[in-house]
Amino acid sequence: MGAAWLARAEVRRAKTARLTHFDDTTSYVRFLVVQAQFESHGIAHDFFGRSSLSSGDVDTWRQRAETAAIGLTALVTRSDYGHASIAHMIANAKVLVDGLVSSLRELSDVISRNEKPADDLRERVLSPHRALYELLEQFDRRLKLVRETLYE
Repeated sequence: MGAAWLARAEVRRAKTARLTHFDDTTSYVRFLVVQAQFESHGIAHDFFGRSSLSSGDVDTWRQRAETAAIGLTALVTRSDYGHASIAHMIANAKVLVDGLVSSLRELSDVISRNEKPADDLRERVLSPHRALYELLEQFDRRLKLVRETLYE
């Protein structure tokens, strides 16, 4: 009887530790993806509202996007997430932010040649903030299901 009680207590303790680690990890991941979405939203807002662009504006936006990309890069290399949906979400966010950085580099080249950006380039700069927002909504829905399963 005592051994069974000890075993159940150890199982509860291990489960609590796993859940705490999972919650901590998902908080870190969500923070960095929210930050990437915030930066991409700010870039889209600034870009959409401008009638003229300077290379300084674009450089500032690129730095903001690259900072978000660096944070996501740190998470991409980890493997201790506890669920594949977290790693998948990070990979999606990283691809979106890397695409934004690439588009901003292209925009910088266009501006340096005193040309007007093409509509497809404008769309590639504007669209990541919406995609990251949708990714966060999807992640929150998935995370709720994963938590319900883990806490059973």
